[in-house]
Amino acid sequence: MQAPWRQSLLLCLCCFGICFVLSGQSSDLEKTSLSEQIAASPEGPERRDLIIKLAFSISIDHPDSAQALLQRITPAILASEDEHQYLDMIYALGSAYRARRQLDSALLLYDEAEALAIKLDRPARLADVLDKVGNTYFEQNDVERGTRFLQQSLAIGKQLPERYNEFKAATNLGQSLSLAGQTDSADYYFNEALNALKNEENADRQRAEVLTNMAGNMKRSGQLERSLEYFQRALRLMKKAGWVLGVSRITREIGVFYFRLGDFSQALEYFHEAHQIVEETQNYNEINTCLEFLFEGYLTLEDYDNALLHLEQAQANWLKLNEEARNAQLSLNEGQVRLLKQEYDRARLAFLDNLAIKRQRGQMIDQEDYWYLGTAYRRLQRLDSAMVYYEKALVAVREGADLATTVDCHLGLGGIHEEWSEQRAALEDYRAAYRIAIDNNFREKEMDASVGLYRVYKSLGDNGASLRFLENSRNLQDSLFNEEKLRDIARVEANFEFEREKQQLTFEREQENVEQARIRRTLWLALAFLGVLMLIGLGFFLRMLRAYEYLFLLNEELRTHKQVVEQQKDKLEELDRAKSRFFTNISHEFRTPLTIIRGMADQIESKPDTWAIKGGQMIRQNAQNLLQLVNQILDLQKLEVDSLKLNLVRGEVIQYLNYIFQSFQSYAMGKRVTLHFLSDVEQLTMDYDSEKVLRILSNLLSNAIKFTEEEGNVYLYLAQTDKAEPHLQIRVQDTGIGIPEAQLPYIYDRFYQVETHSASHGGGGTGIGLALTRELVELMDGNIQVSSTVGKGTTFTVDLPIRRSADTPLVEGDVLPADLSLPAASAAPTDLTHTELRIPAPPAEEADRPLLLIVEDNADVVQYLVACLEDQYRYQVARDGQEGIDRAIELVPDLILSDVMMPKKDGYELCKTLKQDGRTSHIPIVLLTAKADLDSRISGLERGADAYLTKPFEQRELMVRLQKLFELRQALQKRYRGPELATPDVSISEKVTRPEDQFMQKLQTVIYDNLGDENFGIAELCRGMASSRTQLHNKIKALTGKSTSIYLRSLRLHRAKALLLTTDLNVTEIAYEVGFRDPKYFSRTFAEEFGKSPSKMRG
Repeated sequence: MQAPWRQSLLLCLCCFGICFVLSGQSSDLEKTSLSEQIAASPEGPERRDLIIKLAFSISIDHPDSAQALLQRITPAILASEDEHQYLDMIYALGSAYRARRQLDSALLLYDEAEALAIKLDRPARLADVLDKVGNTYFEQNDVERGTRFLQQSLAIGKQLPERYNEFKAATNLGQSLSLAGQTDSADYYFNEALNALKNEENADRQRAEVLTNMAGNMKRSGQLERSLEYFQRALRLMKKAGWVLGVSRITREIGVFYFRLGDFSQALEYFHEAHQIVEETQNYNEINTCLEFLFEGYLTLEDYDNALLHLEQAQANWLKLNEEARNAQLSLNEGQVRLLKQEYDRARLAFLDNLAIKRQRGQMIDQEDYWYLGTAYRRLQRLDSAMVYYEKALVAVREGADLATTVDCHLGLGGIHEEWSEQRAALEDYRAAYRIAIDNNFREKEMDASVGLYRVYKSLGDNGASLRFLENSRNLQDSLFNEEKLRDIARVEANFEFEREKQQLTFEREQENVEQARIRRTLWLALAFLGVLMLIGLGFFLRMLRAYEYLFLLNEELRTHKQVVEQQKDKLEELDRAKSRFFTNISHEFRTPLTIIRGMADQIESKPDTWAIKGGQMIRQNAQNLLQLVNQILDLQKLEVDSLKLNLVRGEVIQYLNYIFQSFQSYAMGKRVTLHFLSDVEQLTMDYDSEKVLRILSNLLSNAIKFTEEEGNVYLYLAQTDKAEPHLQIRVQDTGIGIPEAQLPYIYDRFYQVETHSASHGGGGTGIGLALTRELVELMDGNIQVSSTVGKGTTFTVDLPIRRSADTPLVEGDVLPADLSLPAASAAPTDLTHTELRIPAPPAEEADRPLLLIVEDNADVVQYLVACLEDQYRYQVARDGQEGIDRAIELVPDLILSDVMMPKKDGYELCKTLKQDGRTSHIPIVLLTAKADLDSRISGLERGADAYLTKPFEQRELMVRLQKLFELRQALQKRYRGPELATPDVSISEKVTRPEDQFMQKLQTVIYDNLGDENFGIAELCRGMASSRTQLHNKIKALTGKSTSIYLRSLRLHRAKALLLTTDLNVTEIAYEVGFRDPKYFSRTFAEEFGKSPSKMRG
């Protein structure tokens, strides 16, 4: 008969293999790498992250060391207030507590980690935490709660982009259900895990792990043949994956399979094979696992010497990993084997070593630790010591303790009292052992207690009781003997059934081979008959082939014609879309300058002293922009009808190109872009059309500057190249955003605009600049090339032939022809990155005016808007959509006036973002744009815009729109000023349609929940609303017209008023109830709020 402790040890070892395959702990190599990185890292957050990873990796095998590492960095993490790092730390600490079997403490940490993962929006970490919680509940035998948490982890894993999370959650859920005996449910989740890996490459290792668990699940459900088949499949996959540890583990599992069948010699062969495989890796944890299985195998065969040999090897490996102490469990196992070998004194020493190790490491000493030591002392006839340790074992009884060991303690104490002739004391212990054995169906121990009671009653002269217990002990002995035989018979039957299934499978495979051979013979006959039929049909087929060939050619011709028609249709549709984009953009390019011209004309008329000079300059500049745009369109039209002629002059071209280049300096400086003029040629006289060269270089330079970010560079290289004919090479290179390679072939197409340019620089442009540039270059018998790398920049290279045959030379010393003037570089698009606006701060007496945020990238438009609005509004300016969003959240203005076509984020994105943000959703937004089509207006209104004005606009209309929106804003303040929106009795689950209602609902709920707390102030309210002090103040001020403190006090006073009218509490009690510390201050503020004192209010 096996000792009771051996049965439990075997069960642990059989379960251990599968669980460990999926435990996911780091290898020794990974731990060493982490340790080296920690040693090389300075103090700081990165080093703490590495320590947390190392602690988690060792938490299962060395939980004490893991806990010590985490405790060492806890003060620094708390001081840094890094919630993400704190979450990772408590997650790892929970793993250490769980490994030490302190499951309640682990669950408390996991609960905190779950709440923090939800708060920080870390779904992957939340899935990990829920997985650990579920497994912990399974360890507490709470299958229902464990299943629920693991299912939640799986649901989150399915939503994550990494399918590995779904695989891990499904596998762990299947594994836990399998160990709980729910094999059908476990099989379902194992298949879910395989489905998660269906389309994953390099996942053979994970598939092998799932198959291993499925094999174990089938073994538990009695499907032995299928279980072995799945183990073999898993082994093949793991060998294919090349993971040595996995191959060793599955080999070990096959050994466990044969061990459970009772084929111990076959099991030992697999255990030895697994040990040989893993020995080369020097992974001592895995080596020790194999040694423990070999120990159990030899112990079962009662080969105690080999069992001890493998225990000693395991203890030596443990000391290599843990220099400070031996392994307590291995010492306990050694003592158990020494007892079986009747080496009682050496067993005693091993058990004492077990106790010493546990005390040294602060581990809990279990009941069985004392019982084994007491048993060793009893076998040595040192009965006093034996009794001491038996009694300690009974004192160590706690919830969940092994009652079988408790029975053994009472039996041992009864035997000692019996040897000392203390029959009454022996009787008490034997009775206690008998009762526990009866209650828990410990039949062997019931038999041992019955024998003891028989001897004691016989010595006391109670023959009736003595005879009764003697008869009971013999009946139990017969019954246990029969059960043992039945188990042996069942084991033999299981082996026989397994072999029968193998033979049946072999027979079925042989039958299948015979059937396949018959099918192959039949197939060959059918193929021969088919060949004859094919020869007969071949002639008919050849005739038909000619007819089909003619039809095929005809269909091919029709298909080609159809493709040509479809291609032409696609080109026409693309051309139509391009023209639509052109007219939309050209509208924007015309309307923006017209807005400034028209508006500044009105300002000059109404305020000539203020705007006569500045307004005139802005009108001239924008008129010049319009003229250039018109000239470009006319030139392109002339090129289409071949009516644009060259007007060649002979002159010095290098100085002319430098003059054009220098005219762009102010434009570039405004954008903080540096221009570089580099020429290999000091002077060069040649024929050129000065106007065409001007347009070519201006287009290339303006584009280069426009699409280069701040602190970037633009280069103009000039060189003379000698090809078949000498050429002047003009190369414009920038360090800008670049053009995607896929779009380079289309940049010279008319009306085409590069998508990244229009998106990142607020749209604009007509799409004709580069088309015109290429046409002009080719008109001058030159060529143009482009190269670009996204994020690094673009280079345009123009080659113009050097000729000297023009009849009209330039007058010596002239740079420009007499009839030609440069378009001012400042006529390039003016925006807020180029021009510093001179907008005076509003005087102090105007601080009560509404605050208006202007979001516009064109400085001239901003200047005009300021001229219109400065008498009635305070204002702030943002130069692009992203800055507008940031400024709106920071300032919470009363109104927002925004352009649509802007850099970084357009007006539509700005509107949508602010309307969806609870901090800014109440702010009225007016979109101001040159896009006048119906779709654009609807698009703006759909994103939450309160009004939509098209350029050019009337100043009066703008002012009226803003005034009416501000009045609506004031009406909104009246609505939210009082406490009517939400009271303590209103459920926060009521449907609230407006974002402002939701904000005020939450605000008032937080306040009412803490109304009676006199220490609840603005800081606590900010935490409850998850908002900064400034943002919360601006939002409350905007919605209610009151400051945060006044609004909080107002709600407290309204609540006090309700209590005065509905309860019998006195004034002082009500003051304390609503959070006032000073009743006198309460009475004074109450009178200020309602015009009556509290006592008069009650009447």
